[in-house]
Amino acid sequence: MANPTKYLTQLDPADITFSGGVLKSTAHDDIYFSVEDGLAEARHVFCDGTGLSDALQTHTHLVIAETGFGTGLNLMAVLAEQARLKTSCQIDYISFEARPLSVYNIEQAHRPFPEIAGFSEHMRAQWPRRWPAVHSFQMEGGSVSVQLYYGRAETILPNVNFYADIWFLDGFSPRRNPDFWSEKVMSEVGRLSSDSARLATYTVASTVQSGLSSAGFMLEKRAGFGKKRDMLVAVKEASGRQKPSHSDRCEDVIIIGAGIAGASIAYHLRAAGIQHLILDAGVKSYPPASGNPAGIVMPFLSVEETLAGRLSISALSMMRQFVERHDLILEDSVIALDLPEVKIGRHKKLSQQGYPADLMRVIDADEVEALCGIACGSGGMFHETGCVIEPPAVCDVLKNDSLLLDNVHVEALEALDEGWRVLCDTGMFTAKQVILCGGAGAQALIRSAAVGTDRLQITSGQISIMPDCTGLSDITRPLNYGGYLMPARAGSQICGASFALSATTDITNDAHHHNLALMPKILQAQAPEISRFSGRTSLRLAVTDRLPLSGEIAPGLSVLSCLGARGLTNALFLADDLVRRISGRPALIDIPLQHALDPKRLRSQ
Repeated sequence: MANPTKYLTQLDPADITFSGGVLKSTAHDDIYFSVEDGLAEARHVFCDGTGLSDALQTHTHLVIAETGFGTGLNLMAVLAEQARLKTSCQIDYISFEARPLSVYNIEQAHRPFPEIAGFSEHMRAQWPRRWPAVHSFQMEGGSVSVQLYYGRAETILPNVNFYADIWFLDGFSPRRNPDFWSEKVMSEVGRLSSDSARLATYTVASTVQSGLSSAGFMLEKRAGFGKKRDMLVAVKEASGRQKPSHSDRCEDVIIIGAGIAGASIAYHLRAAGIQHLILDAGVKSYPPASGNPAGIVMPFLSVEETLAGRLSISALSMMRQFVERHDLILEDSVIALDLPEVKIGRHKKLSQQGYPADLMRVIDADEVEALCGIACGSGGMFHETGCVIEPPAVCDVLKNDSLLLDNVHVEALEALDEGWRVLCDTGMFTAKQVILCGGAGAQALIRSAAVGTDRLQITSGQISIMPDCTGLSDITRPLNYGGYLMPARAGSQICGASFALSATTDITNDAHHHNLALMPKILQAQAPEISRFSGRTSLRLAVTDRLPLSGEIAPGLSVLSCLGARGLTNALFLADDLVRRISGRPALIDIPLQHALDPKRLRSQ
């Protein structure tokens, strides 16, 4: 039986009022920023208090961390200062927000400050959905990367790791929100700071001063903003915690594999300005499942909080935004039927957990029929933000403008003093970093890098392609039910998918029968004869624990593979995280998830 205390914590409502140009939290009975001039306050307390102008002109890379995002006004002040100075400094801006505001609320809050209108509009156009996850978006052509955790900072901070150069301690007052300013939180702020990190906050509460002092900060009071007499600035004492360089480990990269994993890595390397080359064995570079004509992007929600469930929500946030922006959605929304029967209880429990409606909502059999155009014999869950994509088209966009060599068979890897040599049937290549992104082919390369393991499996999956001439052709939305059924397109209709512990790519009638048997019986009756099916079989690599591999497996050698059935949803997010980590930037995924996905677990028994 599921334990409600282990459910994924949902986000609290914003609970705000707005009158006379003042945004106020009714939950905390406190204002979001000064009634005198919120933007001037942000500049005085946080930008001037941390010496931001000097830092922007003397650093090539800054990590700015903030404990309460609120309306994003502090970020707006940073962007305005960066633009004023015309600096080329790259910024990773990390923030936390327990009660995310709506786009409309943010527009209202920013309206009195016309000088930030352009920055505000750009941010609102990318505003994350209100899901409990880590979200990311880019500002100013990618020179500022925003990493926004939706949830309570006091809960999230112990599970993340980064090296902040600057801290903005902002949030509702210690008297109104004491947990937010606790000694435990201040200790985490200290842990996450680089030596000589600078910090500023509007409050001089004794509990805050005590917590920061215990966390290793040297404190100084300064004149506050407006009517507020004092504010606090601080510098982190030396403790030997130096931020790694964000570029010296990642000058050039070879990506092995051009499917969804490799293409996603290329996309993020290109965005970071890192030189790279893709090597792929395929003639058209659409290997294994990434060559299927259609695939489903949707969340995997677990009854109790799990690593895979949290990953799925963050990954869907990024992937959905990407396919929307590039007009890559073939079919919008997905229905997960109450099949097999075990899902009925699971869906009922999920419906009681308060998930946002655009992430999931329970629907009955009548609404299933109304939404998909055909009776399916059961209710289910409606995933408004799920979708169907064409994997080859998505891969094309992801690796556009990246140098790619196909029909190249990688035979072995050799470690060098600095980097790796990649031995191929057509010659050899060297790079400081190599990332293994192939499917089944990655197994031999992992072993060639002296990582012996029996925890990898090669699996095969067959999709069935039916003619578009049956009652199933009336379906207007993709269905998921243990298998899946797509709406008909271009004269054919896809259902799937088989799973076998084999390394064969043969197309078999047994697999067709398997795919058909997964369907609800009411749909099976409308399917064509198996003799009219065609198909496509792909090989995948999997770990016996069924979690992906994502991370460094040896110095300069990383892996992003074993993505499984959720690869189309998870690949872009995991690739972003991996590129950040190998280039010395803050990770997107938290410490427990990093450990769970770490390829080095293959070495352990």
